[in-house]
Amino acid sequence: MTNVKASRNKARAKVDENDVARILGGKRHWADVGGPEDVAHDRYEIQVKGGLRVANDTIRNGLSSAQAAAIGTGKLPVLVLVDRAGTRIRRYAVMDLETWADYEGISGNDD
Repeated sequence: MTNVKASRNKARAKVDENDVARILGGKRHWADVGGPEDVAHDRYEIQVKGGLRVANDTIRNGLSSAQAAAIGTGKLPVLVLVDRAGTRIRRYAVMDLETWADYEGISGNDD
């Protein structure tokens, strides 16, 4: 396992938050205070999480399958995760961020 200093993690998180803000046309909160919102946006409350263990092969392969199925259909590829941990079943929609932003017409400058 690689040891990464906290300062490097904060720098990576800042880059991730800035990228998300740019893609979605929002604005990153300047303070690294760990609050409930990382990116200010008119339509969404955005919290950004990143890291080496955020996605696994179930997520990667499932989203790839949805993307392949959507080719030529004009439909938005969505992976739905069903989390059975704990006492309540929770469901999450996972999409490629840039594809979703374009679909929603909220895309910022994503150069």
